[in-house]
Amino acid sequence: MKTTALRTRRYNIFISSTFRDMDFERDLIKYKVIPMLNEHFRDRFVEIQAVDLRLGVNTEKMGEEESARKVLNVCVSSIDDARPFFIGLIGARYGWVPPLERWKEFLERLSEEDQVLMKDTFGKSVTELEIVYGALTPKSLQESHTLFFMRDEASYQGIPEDILSEFCDVDLEQQKKLKSLKERIFSDMKGFGGYDDKVIDYHIDWDTEYEGFDEENETFSELVLEHLKSQIESELLVQEKMSWWEEEKMIAENT
Repeated sequence: MKTTALRTRRYNIFISSTFRDMDFERDLIKYKVIPMLNEHFRDRFVEIQAVDLRLGVNTEKMGEEESARKVLNVCVSSIDDARPFFIGLIGARYGWVPPLERWKEFLERLSEEDQVLMKDTFGKSVTELEIVYGALTPKSLQESHTLFFMRDEASYQGIPEDILSEFCDVDLEQQKKLKSLKERIFSDMKGFGGYDDKVIDYHIDWDTEYEGFDEENETFSELVLEHLKSQIESELLVQEKMSWWEEEKMIAENT
């Protein structure tokens, strides 16, 4: 076995979504899917970690606006550290829209090239800013392993009316922006190699007794696991090929 194959490869996977309404899926990815991926790729000397800014910036006890504001301060560097891996979880909420001053601060963290690409994003939610920057710029579309998981409408059946607004936007403008974001995701992903295997609808059930989403439902975890396996495999093929070429080049140069 070549020595380069023994070097541990570490991949971060950035998870983007609105906050409390998507806690269930985020937890399944972080505490169930990621450990299974690490077990699966252990023999290939691969370590995988989820980048979940809910916990990384201590947002657990914050409201949605405060959480999103704090996340905005670190999302650029976190997305860059995780490239080429990006997961977008899309539910029925659009998320907090930062005011002009906060948006300008976000832009200032970008390179001049990226500022040009993101100059028309004022008025977008923090989640959409993450998605555009991390997955939908031309460079991201060409080079990333991006996956979008879209929670279907039937998943909200059974949620009590008094808490339904925590999971679904009631504001018509927010609904319109969310619809537009979904359309852009489909359009942009289709333009760069298709979206059938990268934009995936899924369903989860509400447990009326538990008053939360059904933790016994394995469908979402299995869906994410299989798609991430495929994306990581494709990245490993490229990296291992590069490592082989680099090693052969080094040997040739030293003989």
